[in-house]
Amino acid sequence: MKYKILIIFFSFIFFSCSSTSVRIGEIKIKGSNTMLHLVQQLAEEYRKERPGIFISVEGGGTGLGIKALIENEVDISNASRNLGPEEIKLIADKFGSVGISTFIARDGIGIFVNKNNPLNDLSVSDLKKIYLGEIKNWNELGGMNQNILPVARNDVSGTAAHFRTRILDDLNFAKSVIIESRVEEILTLIEENENAIGFSGLGYKSNCKLISIDGIYPTEENIKNMNYPLNRYLHFFTINSPTGIIKDFIDWVLGPKGQKIIKEFGFVSLYDFSY
Repeated sequence: MKYKILIIFFSFIFFSCSSTSVRIGEIKIKGSNTMLHLVQQLAEEYRKERPGIFISVEGGGTGLGIKALIENEVDISNASRNLGPEEIKLIADKFGSVGISTFIARDGIGIFVNKNNPLNDLSVSDLKKIYLGEIKNWNELGGMNQNILPVARNDVSGTAAHFRTRILDDLNFAKSVIIESRVEEILTLIEENENAIGFSGLGYKSNCKLISIDGIYPTEENIKNMNYPLNRYLHFFTINSPTGIIKDFIDWVLGPKGQKIIKEFGFVSLYDFSY
């Protein structure tokens, strides 16, 4: 009886250890809401091949992700814009580095309107005047006689920063612009309001209408050849050149499986592994 108990005990330990992966490493990632669901999926698929690696992924916005990186709270900041001069200075002062950027994908910032809006195209000048409050009614652009309801992301958003730089020449949004913290909130508002307009990365699905800018639609080809006015890279920022499991994860993302997931999410992959 004594031996049976010992056999059962050791069998329990063996099967418990076999069925639960032992954590051999951890990667902490935080940043861009545009990239949140994408990076969560990348992490999940990566862990299937390396079950001992635990990866936590948080959103909040590019600005908060970079802040967490500078404060040593995360290993990777996923970002939808470049580092700003002040951020580079903070990293340099604290770590003696200017930070390392790894491109993982290309993206276009899409301009979305309600599906009942008759307009299919706006110019860069039109967008600038809308978000500076200089054009306030759709009939000024050949549309319906309704006041325009522009929506934008908040200050920590890399997407909002990129939009302001490329469209508004770094000017601030008009006070009439509704500010939301999450992409989903913007797209829902546009879906429910015929007179609304907003912008986001292309990786989010909605019932909104995606329109062109200056006659250029954000197709994969137009983003790749940089014809689309609001094209950009998506980044992984690290303090220094990545090593160990962090490098392994980034290399996997840049490999065939990672780039395939990026394409499936509606972003533009950097490399074509179809051959």
